[in-house]
Amino acid sequence: DMDAISLATRNEIFSLVVKENISDNIHKPSFAQEKVSPYNMPVATEELQFLDFSLVDIDGDTDLDLFTLAIGGEAFQIDYYENIQCVESREELFIDICEGSVYEGYSQSGVYIDTVQNSQDCDSIRTLNLTVHPVYDQTQRYMKCDGDTLYLGDQVITSSGNYLTTLKSIMGCDSTITANVTFYLIDASVTLDENELSTVQGYETYQWINCTTGEDITGQTSEIFTPEQTGSYAVRITTATGCIKTSDCIEVVVSSIEQQILSSKIEVYPNPTNGQFLLKNSTGKKIDRFRIIDFNGRNIKDLLFPKNLQFTIEGIVPGCYLVLVTLGDYVIPKKLIII
Repeated sequence: DMDAISLATRNEIFSLVVKENISDNIHKPSFAQEKVSPYNMPVATEELQFLDFSLVDIDGDTDLDLFTLAIGGEAFQIDYYENIQCVESREELFIDICEGSVYEGYSQSGVYIDTVQNSQDCDSIRTLNLTVHPVYDQTQRYMKCDGDTLYLGDQVITSSGNYLTTLKSIMGCDSTITANVTFYLIDASVTLDENELSTVQGYETYQWINCTTGEDITGQTSEIFTPEQTGSYAVRITTATGCIKTSDCIEVVVSSIEQQILSSKIEVYPNPTNGQFLLKNSTGKKIDRFRIIDFNGRNIKDLLFPKNLQFTIEGIVPGCYLVLVTLGDYVIPKKLIII
């Protein structure tokens, strides 16, 4: 509220007189009895009498200082009196920190009321609303299928293992994550035994596929499949975790009675061989193609026909192979052992 200050003659001396506003209603002031030079204001005497005054914040500290025009003896003078009365202030702060940090001595969430010094070195009541956000140290489990990729922070993960990374929480606090990553590997290898195809047991479901048409073969949902026709086949395996993998396509030659007759008239010798062998064709039919595959159905080598039907092959790992001899519509498989 506003108080009244004026110059007045008291005891024949020009003095500073203050009347304090003591009303509870800002629209109806009510003043107390006057006080001469209260609050450490300068006191007028016969030797120093005040002629005028002004209230100005000359030192920029937000309070009003006192200037007086006075006469002392036979001279006029301007005097300056600094206002050193402290004005209590209040402030409320809302501060967020991360767990493990300290703000002005506090490290737990809560409301703290302190008395501190303001810019005028006066008491200030500060209410601190402190929120401490957690820093996480967690282990998370990730399950991925073979061939998938997991992106964790700046890491690109493609194999099973434990990986450590630091991420920012939604409040900007560092959190340590230990990722336990498991990639479910599927063994989709297929073995060819004469006309029978088989794959690894123990998975949830199996579906054999005709590679030529790309279609599923109805009813062929076990780990073993015996094709009825010559062709290229694969199996699609699904695990209990929902991971899916399709094998390589395997070529299968299915022998008929006529094929068996033709096969008896074709010889490959010597067998075993170190890579040099002869092909004897007594079928009376022209050989259209001659190639070697392994027992997983993978094509190893296509061979050109020399005039004497004597072959030399190099760079093949010793083992057991099939020689496929194509005679028109018939494909005749002959076993070949390379030592």
